[in-house]
Amino acid sequence: MSDRPMAFTEHLGELRDRLLRSVIAIAVAFFVAYGFHEELFRILAAPVLEGLRAHGVYKLQALQVTEAIVVYLQASLVGAVLLSIPYVFYQIWAFVSPGLLERERGAVLPIVGLVSAFFLLGVAFCYFVFLPMVVDFLVDFTVGTGDIALMPTVEKTFSLTTTFLLIFGLVFEMPLIMFFVAALGLVKAGAFMKFSRYFVVVSFIVAAIFTPPDPLSQLLMAVPLCALYMVGVAFAWAGQALRRSGERGLAKAVVAGVFLVFTLAVVLAGWLWNRPANRPSSRAAVTAGATFATRADPASRLGRAIAERRNLAMDLDAKGWVLSAGPEGLAWAAMEPQAACPGDEPAPWWQPSSLPPRCLVSGVVPDAGETDDAFAVLDDPERPVSGAALPECLAALAPPGLPAGASMKFHAEEGTAGLATITLRFEGDAGARTALTDWAWGLRERLAPGRGISGLEDSVLGAVLAWSEGDIEIGQEDDATVLSVTTFPARAARMMARLALGGASACGPKGP
Repeated sequence: MSDRPMAFTEHLGELRDRLLRSVIAIAVAFFVAYGFHEELFRILAAPVLEGLRAHGVYKLQALQVTEAIVVYLQASLVGAVLLSIPYVFYQIWAFVSPGLLERERGAVLPIVGLVSAFFLLGVAFCYFVFLPMVVDFLVDFTVGTGDIALMPTVEKTFSLTTTFLLIFGLVFEMPLIMFFVAALGLVKAGAFMKFSRYFVVVSFIVAAIFTPPDPLSQLLMAVPLCALYMVGVAFAWAGQALRRSGERGLAKAVVAGVFLVFTLAVVLAGWLWNRPANRPSSRAAVTAGATFATRADPASRLGRAIAERRNLAMDLDAKGWVLSAGPEGLAWAAMEPQAACPGDEPAPWWQPSSLPPRCLVSGVVPDAGETDDAFAVLDDPERPVSGAALPECLAALAPPGLPAGASMKFHAEEGTAGLATITLRFEGDAGARTALTDWAWGLRERLAPGRGISGLEDSVLGAVLAWSEGDIEIGQEDDATVLSVTTFPARAARMMARLALGGASACGPKGP
């Protein structure tokens, strides 16, 4: 290969080829990423979605028919860029490197590595600490009075997440900017150090404005900002030393050491913030030997409507409540955000003993034994109401004459257009499921608005489905029969309240 200098048109031709290869790589990665567009959106929006669910908001709104597809395309593009960025960087390097001297090539790679590393640190801090904290505060501020209904949209949620991730990624480049400013002799490291006292004050003012009014939240925002600035001071000192004496070894050691310490600080901040945010285990609050259990989140509109029903007066400030029943007894459990349920792992040594317990159980206290796998549905974070009935309980809930052997999982969720959907999923014995399917088809044909079926309300399951007035969707999924009813939230609340109370009564202890 000739070492002659390339003509300007040859440079343009090579640039065109490199750009074309990069675009093709991004396009191929886009089609791969689009196959996982829903998963990508959930991952990117997870901090916001978690904060919304903590306050009873389980659904996002779409104001335009094109809104969802546009957001999915944008999420796929973000995924495509992340997938193809190593190849794109290679193309950029292959185009630029022939024009650099050997020492310049040796300096570019560490700089690119540090820029990428600090950007990723900023994204991680925003994703695991800042976004969950700020969303929790803002949602609570919005809906706390009860006068405002929050209806977040798909597009705004995605925009909020990506905007903050990008901003924090860029903000975390501050130490490198300070390094180059000092290395060029524009500002001395001592000047940055003198300004640090003012930066600390500014950091805590910003944290007080943008975080909930508790010390931990403010520290989790202010301390990393102060640490970021002090990292920049150390980098500025290294840049100043490099300018004066050219001691690259010392500068590299300072940069590597400070970066490692700062990375550990960001990881610690993320762990501290996410540790108390873990959801209480509703399954652990199920009473010993239970055959029926239901759980509701009173922060959601549907869960609150159920809790406000007669005989279901629970603490609406709790994170949720669980009603479970079996031959050995019946128990209510109000879920709180700290400590441990009976049957959970013991509280760690660093957790203050003065915090309230996570489960305030009345009735039969759950033991530490295993519960049936069907009750894992109680810990589904995407459902405001859920529950399960084991075969022996379902036999007591269903009308007489239906064969036993099937179990039931159920959940209720808020849908679109202000409606709610109740889903009953029957699993287990094929004969029992077939009989339940035939029975449901019969109800669908015979029920109608204003027309009931004699004796239907004598069973809990029949009374619940009687509210559907025949509007029942029946289907088969993965060896399971699925019934769903879409109706108004007030009616859905009555149906679920009837199922909760009826299930506890029918499947609880029988007499003294």
